[in-house]
Amino acid sequence: MNAPSLRERRRHGSPEYPVEIDVTCEKMRQKSVPYHWHNELEWVLVERGALSLTIGAERYDGRPGDVFLIRSGALHEMHVPPGGARYFAVLFPPELLASAPGDALQLRYFGPLAAGRLRFPTRLPAGGEAAAALSAALRRVYALHFCGAGGRLLGVKAALLQAFYDLDRLGLLSPAEPADPGSPAELRAGRQREVLAYLEAHYAEPLSLEELAARFHFSPKYFSAYFRANFGQTLTQYRNALRVEQAALLLLATDGKILDIALRTGFDNVGYFIRLFRRIMGVSPSQYRSRMRPAPRSGENLPHGRESPSLPPGKPV
Repeated sequence: MNAPSLRERRRHGSPEYPVEIDVTCEKMRQKSVPYHWHNELEWVLVERGALSLTIGAERYDGRPGDVFLIRSGALHEMHVPPGGARYFAVLFPPELLASAPGDALQLRYFGPLAAGRLRFPTRLPAGGEAAAALSAALRRVYALHFCGAGGRLLGVKAALLQAFYDLDRLGLLSPAEPADPGSPAELRAGRQREVLAYLEAHYAEPLSLEELAARFHFSPKYFSAYFRANFGQTLTQYRNALRVEQAALLLLATDGKILDIALRTGFDNVGYFIRLFRRIMGVSPSQYRSRMRPAPRSGENLPHGRESPSLPPGKPV
């Protein structure tokens, strides 16, 4: 079972329009999204540069044209290496595609999808027919999402249904066996979630390596090695990324001073916070706030932390 405190707390979309698009473009030279999970599916299209992802226990190096399909409830993280990248992620609940109870499509596809019993590939490599088909569907969703038209949800749903049709047509959908909670993989994943949940709940506290290791009955040396082996980074790197991610959310959701946000997220030196924020996010905290808070369009407020598209519809940033 996924750790509740790792569940992403931001609302994706709205009850009337339960779809969200996260955009990262090249002016964000580096971006890190720490481990988290959510009930929505998240489909990612890499357009330029490199994107590193960890989904479950697997690590991937995304290249232009790759599509990643992250299932509901999957623990995952992603980051843009130095040099920048352009990618966007479409998040939507599996229930968006549901049809009437007892309907053949609901029984075969969308009931199992909502219950986590429908298997599909995590990565669709660039150049393949599946990646081309899913890329076209995601670009269509992107264009509809940002057009602001009243009927966009109908078009978005149609594009996502087309994507599932293409996956099925190419033989990429199959029933998934329920996970065995006593299997080595599930036990390992449970410990990972436990460790990350604790860090997420206490990220702003000055916990030492010794204190954290003792919390999980490890020696400091073993815990340090365990963390790097399981999460691909040091404890300090992960905690810094988590603190910066939380600070970025506060920069967009509040009008708090930079100093107050630094202190609230566990930094006791505002100069160090600004330098670290710039190194991880590619811009200073004040620049991030000004760039990533889009001006309202057509009387609507775009979600904080989302860039309005700078290219014509159909050419995602």
